[in-house]
Amino acid sequence: CTPKIEHLKRVTLADLCLDTLVYNGHTTGSDMLWAGVPMVTMRGDNWPSLVATCLATSVGMPEMVVPTLDAYEEQAVQLALHPERLRAMREKLCVCRLSAPLFDSE
Repeated sequence: CTPKIEHLKRVTLADLCLDTLVYNGHTTGSDMLWAGVPMVTMRGDNWPSLVATCLATSVGMPEMVVPTLDAYEEQAVQLALHPERLRAMREKLCVCRLSAPLFDSE
């Protein structure tokens, strides 16, 4: 396997991605979403802090984007405490990614 494939295999072991604030995960965020790992992110006000919002929206999962730091913490805690919600989000992501503009390479 190539290093990229090995990386993506490891990423699938994560339950949840907590996106960095101020400077979002760009390629890392894309990798997480492709691997089917839900990502909690907060909408920022400049380009580096809007990338994950664009990724989540493009993959059909705008519910992963929260408006405030308190909402970010609440979303992360709720997903950790309610594995059925996390599982449902993961299942939706796995379906959405197959038809999402984010991963349409043609």
